[in-house]
Amino acid sequence: GRVGLAALDAAGGELIVTELAGGLDSAALRDELERLEGAEILLDEKAQLPKRLLPAATRTRVSAALFDSGRAEERLLAAGGTASLRGLGLEDMRAGIRAAGAVVGYCERSRLVLHPGLLRVVPRQSGELMRLDPPTRRALELVQPLGGGVSLAQLVDRTRTPMGARLLRRRLQEPLTEPEEIERRLDSVAALVTDRRRREDLRRGLGAVRDLERLIGRAAQGLATPR
Repeated sequence: GRVGLAALDAAGGELIVTELAGGLDSAALRDELERLEGAEILLDEKAQLPKRLLPAATRTRVSAALFDSGRAEERLLAAGGTASLRGLGLEDMRAGIRAAGAVVGYCERSRLVLHPGLLRVVPRQSGELMRLDPPTRRALELVQPLGGGVSLAQLVDRTRTPMGARLLRRRLQEPLTEPEEIERRLDSVAALVTDRRRREDLRRGLGAVRDLERLIGRAAQGLATPR
């Protein structure tokens, strides 16, 4: 009754792992796939994923053995550089572990290097973030404007780095629901709002920072140029 889902941003080194209620034709899975906008979907060779889900994405059928629970744990511990799943926050996500293990295994077969310490495993618990379905995101014009206007992201984006711009877009589409986390974020904002000098120093410093997430990913794959 649950679907495990793992999404890898190979360039940024982030592996999101979550579980969703329902089957492969559930609204929850459809919304999550549309939010993630994956370019390629890995599927168990027997899985029947409806055609309407991310029709533009490449669908790659892999052996069911790639989703084996035991091997999945081994791959994740090695890729995450930790001795237990508790260190990754995945101990209660059995379906999510199998999905994440399949992604890591597929990367190994494709000669995509996932260095321990550079791969960030991000567990997403149900209810941790507000799930906005695609029609709601479009109606709110969070990242895509309607009718030639400006989106909310374009209106509020004063970030100084590509990493910050991606983080802002992600947070706009995934509002927090836990009061403690909301207060912690508000405290961080207040600290910079009230200290103008420190804020300006930080902005100047960040202006010289390149896209470190992408650069580290290229270096890990041996694709970084001298420049």
